[in-house]
Amino acid sequence: MDIFIIFSFFLENVGKGVNQIIENHGLHYYVLDVGWPPLASLAWSFRFAPILFLFIVGINFLFLYSKFTKTLKIDIWNFCHYIFVSYLVYNVTESTFLSLTSALLTSIFMLKIADLSAYKMQNFIGLEGITSTTITGVAYFPIGVALNKVLDRILKINNINFYPDKMGSKMGFIRDPLAIGFMIGFMIGFLFGFLFGIWGGYDIKNTLELDLHFSAFIYILPKMCEILGEGIMVISENLRPYLSNRFKEREIFIAIDQSLVIGNPSVWLLPFC
Repeated sequence: MDIFIIFSFFLENVGKGVNQIIENHGLHYYVLDVGWPPLASLAWSFRFAPILFLFIVGINFLFLYSKFTKTLKIDIWNFCHYIFVSYLVYNVTESTFLSLTSALLTSIFMLKIADLSAYKMQNFIGLEGITSTTITGVAYFPIGVALNKVLDRILKINNINFYPDKMGSKMGFIRDPLAIGFMIGFMIGFLFGFLFGIWGGYDIKNTLELDLHFSAFIYILPKMCEILGEGIMVISENLRPYLSNRFKEREIFIAIDQSLVIGNPSVWLLPFC
């Protein structure tokens, strides 16, 4: 997938810069956050993975027909999130029952969260008829709603609007993804490297290279998300006739991966707000 090619570019060119900073300044970290790939591998190699896959699909269709949910999961790869929950529970309790139950309850919970967050997500990324059941993203929806209600009650803060399209010219060049990438690269390369001393090995040349890598990553990533979104819409449009025949006069949401959200400018502008 193009998005993962971009992430590989990011890790290869920017990750080694961060590692150099850690090495040059004598920092020692014994735990490495390697992201989702190893966790997905553990989940799909779990001995209960095949049966959990069937149960999750079965529950989804059962709840669709019983009108308990409006969400249809087509993002099969992200079933690994539910399976990993089962994997963790099994390793802690050694109980097959609790292990299977935990994954199924998590799947059910995410179906309801996907229903509740569907319209918000559609408005945010500009695609109709979609939602997401990815735990690492949508699970925070209730927290976001609660915090938003609190902020809406705070005077002055409730009138602030940091959404890029609403800010318009007030944001100036900062709204440009290239500018965002350059600033992030500058902070990492300069503040943590060059500013701490030239002996650290991060001179102007390396800092500018880091800037360019960050800028390229942040500029290209939303473009890849747009391509992914077009592909998702093709799938969604082809599923519509089938869903309309099966679930007449009902609105059905297609669950996709949360990676589409990354393409929204607000995600990248947040650290500068």
